[in-house]
Amino acid sequence: MRQQSVENWTWFNTAARYPNTFSSPECIEAFRTSFPSEAQSLRMETVRSDAGDWLMCTHTMTGRFWEKFGVLSLLSHPYLPFSSPISNYADDVELWAGLIDAYPEADVLVLPSVRFDPADLPAINARFQSMGASLETIKLWSRACLHATGNPDKVLQAGLGTKKAKQIRRLRRRLEDDAPVHFAHHMERNDITSALETFMDLEASGWKGKAGTALRSSPATTDFARTLASGLVERQAIRIDELVWGDRVIASLVSLQEGSHVWAWKIAYDETLSRFSPGFLLMTEVTRTFISDPGVSYADSCADANHPMIDRIWRDRQPMADLVIGTRPSARLKAKLIASARRSRHGLKAIVLANPQLKALMRRVRSGG
Repeated sequence: MRQQSVENWTWFNTAARYPNTFSSPECIEAFRTSFPSEAQSLRMETVRSDAGDWLMCTHTMTGRFWEKFGVLSLLSHPYLPFSSPISNYADDVELWAGLIDAYPEADVLVLPSVRFDPADLPAINARFQSMGASLETIKLWSRACLHATGNPDKVLQAGLGTKKAKQIRRLRRRLEDDAPVHFAHHMERNDITSALETFMDLEASGWKGKAGTALRSSPATTDFARTLASGLVERQAIRIDELVWGDRVIASLVSLQEGSHVWAWKIAYDETLSRFSPGFLLMTEVTRTFISDPGVSYADSCADANHPMIDRIWRDRQPMADLVIGTRPSARLKAKLIASARRSRHGLKAIVLANPQLKALMRRVRSGG
């Protein structure tokens, strides 16, 4: 892609009303080079106003089977937990209508893990009906987020409650009985390079390493993380926060940033010290950092719904959805069938996650054990 186009793309992502770090030029390049087979069908489309201003930038992918049936999906991957288009539309009604216009050849659009407010559903359905399109809802949920305003102490007190806040302070004092505790924040290239390797070592030492889902678990995911960090650090769009005990990093968070929006992408902690809740300690300090930083207005946890740790610290919620759009009347049945298949897959996944034995079995299978 021409350098000018990349610069426009980067500028739009940092300035847009709704940015997406996982659609940045650096992330897309890392995805292409690290997962070439999955990225073969990756394509980018933009929608512009009559004046030529960018309104939306989106990335889609397909497969041999889906391509035959006119099905496209927004870019989705286990390491890319947010698929919404980069958007400067004032509301989501115009966003999803614009997405249909961007892909006139598609019968069905699959939208996994997108920002979606259920309150907009009547207006979206009305607009789609006028276009001959249809919307199928596969799954609605919300995940923790942070509107980075107010007094950090008051925000944490409101989120944690008096009892939990006291417990967190007590845990830190217990750690300090054996060695000094401090927090480190990295944004410069040399620091990021070193801190990322430390993060990946820490993550691989825990349950994700055993399950085969840590970044170090395969050369491709390791390369993806390194390439992504190497690209984003050039414009200080990646930050790594650490909880350090003596000279030992015991918790680490990798965050990605576009404009004033931050995504808390990956967190890891020393599981041998879980009794001290190092991840919890780190996230309380990161919360203070985000709220105190004038360059941060919003942070997405990238966490699952009802997460046992971050939900207790960040009390704001980002509504999310998995959706399927039938772009024309003749595609309505096709959209319903695809939505039904995806609901079944979600249902099976929920059964596995709710059953400790099945969950352990899946981890052994993934790790080859």
